Amino acid sequence: MMSLKEAEKWAMKAPGFLSKPEGILLYRLARECSGNGEIVEIGSWKGRSTIWLAKGSKDGQRKKIVAIDPHTSSPEMPQGNSFKEFKQNLKAAKAFDLVKPVVKTSEDAAKEFGKEIALIFIDGDHSYKHAKQDFELWFPKVREQGIMAFHDTMLVDGPKRVVEDSVFKSRHFRNIGFVDSITFAEKVEKNSVRERIANRHVLLLKNFFTTVSKANIRFGMPKQVKAVGKKFIKKMQ
Repeated sequence: MMSLKEAEKWAMKAPGFLSKPEGILLYRLARECSGNGEIVEIGSWKGRSTIWLAKGSKDGQRKKIVAIDPHTSSPEMPQGNSFKEFKQNLKAAKAFDLVKPVVKTSEDAAKEFGKEIALIFIDGDHSYKHAKQDFELWFPKVREQGIMAFHDTMLVDGPKRVVEDSVFKSRHFRNIGFVDSITFAEKVEKNSVRERIANRHVLLLKNFFTTVSKANIRFGMPKQVKAVGKKFIKKMQ
């Protein structure tokens, strides 16, 4: 099996904003992904998160990673077309064989995507309008007991608001956790009262760490948040 250290070696060489604990989470979510459904990524940029997902899938059921990104410049990513470097990074990591690039916007890709999803990682446009749109486009395609994961849900207003309103306060998710800025949850037809209470407790914990993060923004994510991340990752081992 592919070692986790090898996945880290190649993923962290690729430019990006995904932390090591977040990458390990994606690796393990992809490795444990089983049953029916695709693995989908919204927002690939130069491939850091894609490598983590592909390496995890290689150690699991070798599901293809459908990597959706228009690879054009945006206010958040003004560097211009990133597709060439994306392919180079995936090929260098020997992970390109498990990746199906889709060079389209999330909205355009969703119109043509007719398969069931077992795991989706959403890291697209972070404005509230587009973060909400991404959720609404892709949520119906995720199967029962599938996993939805969202990046930058701590300090970035768009993803943060969407996750709080549509995941933590929803009756369709349980087993919510967070690692650094990623929030992830299991989709269900209807959660129980106990599960809803547990979700609210996790939200309170997340909001506490968000407040701590803002106070320590110059120093990066606080150690307490990383400790919570490690706890969730350990549960998945």
